[in-house]
Amino acid sequence: MILEVKNLSHTYMAKTAFANKAVSEVSFSVEKGEFIGLIGHSGCGKSTLIQHINGLLTPDSGEVIIDGVNIFSDKKALREARFKAGLVFQYPEQQLFEETVYKDIAFGPENMGLDEAEVKKRVLWACELAGVKEKHLSKSPFDLSGGQKRRVAIAGVVAMHPKILILDEPAAGLDPKTRSKVLKSIRSLKNETDMTVILVSHSMEDIANNADRIIAMSKGRIVMDGSKSEVFSKMEELKKINLGVPQISEVFLKLRKEGYDFKEDIYTVEQAKRAVLKYIGRGDE
Repeated sequence: MILEVKNLSHTYMAKTAFANKAVSEVSFSVEKGEFIGLIGHSGCGKSTLIQHINGLLTPDSGEVIIDGVNIFSDKKALREARFKAGLVFQYPEQQLFEETVYKDIAFGPENMGLDEAEVKKRVLWACELAGVKEKHLSKSPFDLSGGQKRRVAIAGVVAMHPKILILDEPAAGLDPKTRSKVLKSIRSLKNETDMTVILVSHSMEDIANNADRIIAMSKGRIVMDGSKSEVFSKMEELKKINLGVPQISEVFLKLRKEGYDFKEDIYTVEQAKRAVLKYIGRGDE
């Protein structure tokens, strides 16, 4: 077990007239190497929850346990947690600040107290995994495209070798082609390192194409937790909490209602392609 969250609660502006309980008694656990999709409507508590996992926020009550250690038990555990659980914020390129791409990616490893040779090794490794081209290392990060900046920000977190990578809407605001490239980099990173990944997204397509397990939140609580087929099969329940299923699933639901014999567990374009080819007798193509 790489991560356990136990009875976690957090209230903003507690003990005031403006108190807002953002997370309420949330509990779940994550195995090493899992790819989790965290979904929920705006304001449901997703961002508040993930900011506890690397100790940016302190809970009113409850625990966050990484590698068997409660990260809030002492200052040392909290500092280590920030290296073990790397958090990439929404629009992370807004956090870039160094003169060059190399310095930006190297910032985290240097703060870990690593020597120059190890820092360089990690920077180059992270660039390869995140899809950052070596020729860009000497450039200012502000001279790069939006997608390139996003990958630099991801590389900066990856360079710290976190055991858990948390991404808050990593493809937000990107055009479809760039979005695809960034998400492909994340999938490659996951496959090559077996890193545990928690992907926060409003896009059911992004979740369907990447996550193995889905956790859905509503009003500060976890309301669903299961495989893609388990969660996406609850279409009406998802709609009640202002969520949905991938658009391709909606299409095949309508086809089934018209009498076409397709399975229910079709969530991605690739699955749809295989299903259609099989249906028309060309399943070997």
